[in-house]
Amino acid sequence: MLISMLSMCGKEERNTMRQLQRDWFRQWGFLDLKFVLDENENGINCVEQLAAEQSKYNDLVFIPTKRQGYKQLIYKIESMVQFLGGELESGRYNYKYIFKTDDDSFIRPERLRKFVEDACGKFDECYFGALFKPSEGHSSPDYKARTLSDRFVFPFASGAGYGWSKSSLIKLNGMIKATGGLVKYEAEDATMGQWMSQIETTHFGEIHWTKGPSLCENPDTCLVHAIKKPNEMKKMMELEQAGKSYVEFCKTIRLNGP
Repeated sequence: MLISMLSMCGKEERNTMRQLQRDWFRQWGFLDLKFVLDENENGINCVEQLAAEQSKYNDLVFIPTKRQGYKQLIYKIESMVQFLGGELESGRYNYKYIFKTDDDSFIRPERLRKFVEDACGKFDECYFGALFKPSEGHSSPDYKARTLSDRFVFPFASGAGYGWSKSSLIKLNGMIKATGGLVKYEAEDATMGQWMSQIETTHFGEIHWTKGPSLCENPDTCLVHAIKKPNEMKKMMELEQAGKSYVEFCKTIRLNGP
Protein backbone atom coordinates (compact mmCIF):
# COMPACT_ATOMS: atom_id res chain seq x y z
CA MET A 1 0.00 0.00 0.00
CA LEU A 2 1.19 3.53 -0.75
CA ILE A 3 0.32 6.37 1.62
CA SER A 4 0.54 9.88 0.17
CA MET A 5 0.70 12.84 2.57
CA LEU A 6 -1.39 15.80 1.40
CA SER A 7 -0.13 19.14 2.63
CA MET A 8 -1.90 21.71 0.42
CA CYS A 9 -4.77 19.79 -1.10
CA GLY A 10 -6.75 22.89 -2.00
CA LYS A 11 -4.20 24.21 -4.47
CA GLU A 12 -4.57 23.54 -8.17
CA GLU A 13 -1.03 22.21 -8.61
CA ARG A 14 -1.42 19.66 -5.84
CA ASN A 15 -4.77 18.56 -7.25
CA THR A 16 -3.07 18.00 -10.61
CA MET A 17 -0.37 15.90 -8.98
CA ARG A 18 -2.88 13.81 -7.08
CA GLN A 19 -4.75 13.10 -10.31
CA LEU A 20 -1.54 12.08 -12.05
CA GLN A 21 -0.60 9.81 -9.16
CA ARG A 22 -4.00 8.13 -9.26
CA ASP A 23 -3.73 7.55 -13.00
CA TRP A 24 -0.18 6.28 -12.65
CA PHE A 25 -0.98 3.66 -10.06
CA ARG A 26 -4.15 2.58 -11.83
CA GLN A 27 -2.00 1.98 -14.90
CA TRP A 28 0.40 -0.25 -13.00
CA GLY A 29 -2.32 -1.82 -10.89
CA PHE A 30 -0.32 -3.39 -8.09
CA LEU A 31 -0.39 -0.80 -5.31
CA ASP A 32 -3.33 0.47 -3.30
CA LEU A 33 -3.04 4.26 -3.10
CA LYS A 34 -4.46 6.06 -0.07
CA PHE A 35 -4.21 9.65 1.13
CA VAL A 36 -3.59 11.12 4.57
CA LEU A 37 -5.33 14.45 5.14
CA ASP A 38 -5.24 16.91 8.02
CA GLU A 39 -8.94 17.48 8.63
CA ASN A 40 -8.40 21.13 9.62
CA GLU A 41 -5.65 22.06 7.19
CA ASN A 42 -7.58 23.79 4.45
CA GLY A 43 -11.00 24.07 5.98
CA ILE A 44 -14.21 22.11 5.56
CA ASN A 45 -14.46 22.84 1.84
CA CYS A 46 -11.34 20.82 1.19
CA VAL A 47 -12.64 17.94 3.28
CA GLU A 48 -15.95 18.00 1.41
CA GLN A 49 -14.11 18.02 -1.90
CA LEU A 50 -12.02 15.01 -0.94
CA ALA A 51 -15.05 13.19 0.43
CA ALA A 52 -16.71 13.62 -2.96
CA GLU A 53 -13.61 12.26 -4.68
CA GLN A 54 -13.58 9.30 -2.32
CA SER A 55 -17.08 8.31 -3.41
CA LYS A 56 -16.00 8.67 -7.03
CA TYR A 57 -12.71 6.80 -6.67
CA ASN A 58 -13.33 3.84 -4.40
CA ASP A 59 -9.62 2.99 -4.30
CA LEU A 60 -8.93 6.08 -2.18
CA VAL A 61 -9.29 6.27 1.58
CA PHE A 62 -8.70 9.50 3.49
CA ILE A 63 -7.28 9.19 6.99
CA PRO A 64 -8.03 12.33 9.04
CA THR A 65 -5.34 13.59 11.41
CA LYS A 66 -5.69 16.11 14.21
CA ARG A 67 -2.87 18.63 13.90
CA GLN A 68 -2.42 21.62 11.65
CA GLY A 69 0.62 23.24 10.04
CA TYR A 70 4.11 22.17 9.04
CA LYS A 71 5.54 22.50 12.56
CA GLN A 72 3.00 19.94 13.70
CA LEU A 73 3.84 17.53 10.89
CA ILE A 74 5.25 14.86 13.17
CA TYR A 75 1.92 14.67 14.99
CA LYS A 76 0.25 13.96 11.66
CA ILE A 77 2.78 11.19 11.05
CA GLU A 78 2.14 9.81 14.52
CA SER A 79 -1.61 9.80 13.85
CA MET A 80 -0.99 7.96 10.60
CA VAL A 81 1.20 5.35 12.31
CA GLN A 82 -1.38 4.77 15.02
CA PHE A 83 -4.26 4.52 12.57
CA LEU A 84 -2.46 2.16 10.19
CA GLY A 85 -0.92 0.13 13.00
CA GLY A 86 -4.34 -0.37 14.55
CA GLU A 87 -5.90 -1.35 11.23
CA LEU A 88 -3.10 -3.84 10.53
CA GLU A 89 -3.20 -5.32 14.01
CA SER A 90 -6.97 -5.77 13.88
CA GLY A 91 -6.78 -7.43 10.47
CA ARG A 92 -8.93 -4.80 8.75
CA TYR A 93 -5.87 -4.01 6.60
CA ASN A 94 -3.71 -6.86 5.40
CA TYR A 95 -0.80 -5.16 3.62
CA LYS A 96 2.68 -6.62 3.96
CA TYR A 97 4.48 -3.34 3.17
CA ILE A 98 3.46 0.30 3.45
CA PHE A 99 5.29 3.19 1.78
CA LYS A 100 4.82 6.84 2.68
CA THR A 101 5.47 9.65 0.20
CA ASP A 102 4.72 13.34 0.02
CA ASP A 103 1.99 14.45 -2.34
CA ASP A 104 4.58 16.19 -4.53
CA SER A 105 6.71 13.08 -5.03
CA PHE A 106 7.08 10.97 -8.14
CA ILE A 107 7.25 7.22 -7.51
CA ARG A 108 8.63 4.72 -10.02
CA PRO A 109 6.28 1.73 -9.65
CA GLU A 110 8.46 -0.70 -11.60
CA ARG A 111 11.45 0.06 -9.34
CA LEU A 112 9.28 -0.14 -6.24
CA ARG A 113 8.02 -3.57 -7.26
CA LYS A 114 11.57 -4.83 -7.83
CA PHE A 115 12.69 -3.32 -4.52
CA VAL A 116 9.96 -5.19 -2.68
CA GLU A 117 10.69 -8.47 -4.44
CA ASP A 118 14.49 -8.31 -4.14
CA ALA A 119 15.00 -6.76 -0.73
CA CYS A 120 11.94 -6.46 1.45
CA GLY A 121 10.76 -10.01 0.95
CA LYS A 122 13.81 -11.39 2.77
CA PHE A 123 12.83 -10.04 6.19
CA ASP A 124 9.66 -9.88 8.25
CA GLU A 125 10.54 -6.76 10.25
CA CYS A 126 12.13 -4.09 8.07
CA TYR A 127 11.96 -0.43 7.17
CA PHE A 128 13.08 1.57 4.17
CA GLY A 129 14.71 4.96 4.03
CA ALA A 130 17.83 6.97 3.29
CA LEU A 131 20.88 7.00 5.55
CA PHE A 132 23.18 9.95 4.85
CA LYS A 133 26.54 11.09 6.21
CA PRO A 134 26.49 14.60 7.77
CA SER A 135 29.18 15.65 5.30
CA GLU A 136 26.79 15.18 2.38
CA GLY A 137 25.42 18.70 2.33
CA HIS A 138 24.06 18.61 5.89
CA SER A 139 26.50 20.65 7.99
CA SER A 140 24.21 22.75 10.19
CA PRO A 141 24.53 22.29 13.99
CA ASP A 142 20.81 21.50 14.19
CA TYR A 143 21.14 18.68 11.68
CA LYS A 144 24.28 17.27 13.33
CA ALA A 145 22.44 17.25 16.65
CA ARG A 146 20.17 14.56 15.20
CA THR A 147 22.97 12.08 14.49
CA LEU A 148 22.90 8.51 15.74
CA SER A 149 26.72 8.48 15.74
CA ASP A 150 29.63 10.51 14.43
CA ARG A 151 29.24 8.90 11.03
CA PHE A 152 25.55 8.86 10.12
CA VAL A 153 22.46 10.94 10.57
CA PHE A 154 19.19 9.32 11.49
CA PRO A 155 17.61 6.95 8.99
CA PHE A 156 14.67 8.51 7.14
CA ALA A 157 16.64 11.68 6.45
CA SER A 158 14.25 12.09 3.56
CA GLY A 159 10.61 12.54 4.48
CA ALA A 160 9.52 12.46 0.85
CA GLY A 161 9.81 8.68 0.74
CA TYR A 162 10.15 5.83 3.27
CA GLY A 163 8.27 2.77 4.43
CA TRP A 164 7.69 -0.09 6.83
CA SER A 165 6.84 -3.75 6.78
CA LYS A 166 3.53 -4.66 8.41
CA SER A 167 5.18 -6.15 11.49
CA SER A 168 7.48 -3.14 11.93
CA LEU A 169 4.58 -0.71 11.78
CA ILE A 170 2.60 -2.73 14.33
CA LYS A 171 5.70 -2.80 16.53
CA LEU A 172 6.17 0.97 16.21
CA ASN A 173 2.52 1.63 17.01
CA GLY A 174 2.81 -0.56 20.10
CA MET A 175 5.83 1.41 21.26
CA ILE A 176 4.00 4.72 20.77
CA LYS A 177 1.01 3.47 22.76
CA ALA A 178 3.18 2.00 25.52
CA THR A 179 5.38 5.04 26.13
CA GLY A 180 3.18 7.98 25.20
CA GLY A 181 6.22 10.22 25.54
CA LEU A 182 8.44 9.54 22.55
CA VAL A 183 10.86 12.28 21.54
CA LYS A 184 9.39 14.47 18.80
CA TYR A 185 11.61 16.79 16.80
CA GLU A 186 10.08 19.46 14.62
CA ALA A 187 11.61 17.57 11.70
CA GLU A 188 9.75 14.45 10.63
CA ASP A 189 12.90 12.73 9.36
CA ALA A 190 14.75 13.06 12.68
CA THR A 191 11.75 11.86 14.68
CA MET A 192 11.20 8.82 12.50
CA GLY A 193 14.90 7.99 12.71
CA GLN A 194 14.76 8.15 16.49
CA TRP A 195 11.67 5.96 16.64
CA MET A 196 12.84 3.36 14.16
CA SER A 197 16.25 3.04 15.82
CA GLN A 198 14.41 1.89 18.95
CA ILE A 199 12.37 -0.95 17.48
CA GLU A 200 15.42 -2.80 16.06
CA THR A 201 14.26 -3.77 12.62
CA THR A 202 16.30 -4.32 9.45
CA HIS A 203 17.06 -1.12 7.55
CA PHE A 204 17.02 -0.86 3.75
CA GLY A 205 18.28 2.22 1.91
CA GLU A 206 18.50 4.11 -0.17
CA ILE A 207 15.11 4.78 -1.69
CA HIS A 208 15.41 8.53 -2.18
CA TRP A 209 17.94 11.16 -3.22
CA THR A 210 18.41 14.54 -1.54
CA LYS A 211 20.83 16.93 -3.20
CA GLY A 212 18.72 20.02 -3.73
CA PRO A 213 18.13 21.20 -7.31
CA SER A 214 20.02 18.61 -9.32
CA LEU A 215 19.64 15.57 -11.49
CA CYS A 216 19.08 12.22 -9.86
CA GLU A 217 22.46 10.80 -8.86
CA ASN A 218 21.42 7.17 -9.22
CA PRO A 219 18.62 7.07 -11.81
CA ASP A 220 18.90 3.30 -12.22
CA THR A 221 18.07 2.62 -8.58
CA CYS A 222 16.09 5.68 -7.47
CA LEU A 223 12.52 4.98 -6.34
CA VAL A 224 11.19 8.37 -5.28
CA HIS A 225 11.72 11.97 -6.40
CA ALA A 226 10.43 15.17 -4.83
CA ILE A 227 8.82 17.36 -7.48
CA LYS A 228 7.51 20.91 -7.30
CA LYS A 229 6.03 21.44 -10.75
CA PRO A 230 3.12 19.39 -12.15
CA ASN A 231 4.58 19.58 -15.65
CA GLU A 232 7.60 17.59 -14.44
CA MET A 233 5.34 14.80 -13.21
CA LYS A 234 3.41 14.90 -16.48
CA LYS A 235 6.63 14.79 -18.52
CA MET A 236 7.83 11.76 -16.57
CA MET A 237 4.62 9.90 -17.26
CA GLU A 238 4.68 10.78 -20.96
CA LEU A 239 8.25 9.51 -21.35
CA GLU A 240 7.56 6.28 -19.46
CA GLN A 241 4.40 5.62 -21.44
CA ALA A 242 6.34 6.23 -24.67
CA GLY A 243 8.91 3.64 -23.66
CA LYS A 244 11.60 6.19 -22.84
CA SER A 245 13.89 5.52 -19.91
CA TYR A 246 13.90 7.36 -16.62
CA VAL A 247 17.59 8.10 -17.20
CA GLU A 248 16.62 10.00 -20.35
CA PHE A 249 14.25 12.12 -18.31
CA CYS A 250 17.00 12.96 -15.83
CA LYS A 251 19.10 14.26 -18.70
CA THR A 252 16.44 16.72 -19.80
CA ILE A 253 14.78 18.08 -16.66
CA ARG A 254 16.30 19.28 -13.42
CA LEU A 255 14.35 18.30 -10.29
CA ASN A 256 14.18 19.88 -6.85
CA GLY A 257 15.12 17.81 -3.83
CA PRO A 258 13.07 17.77 -0.63
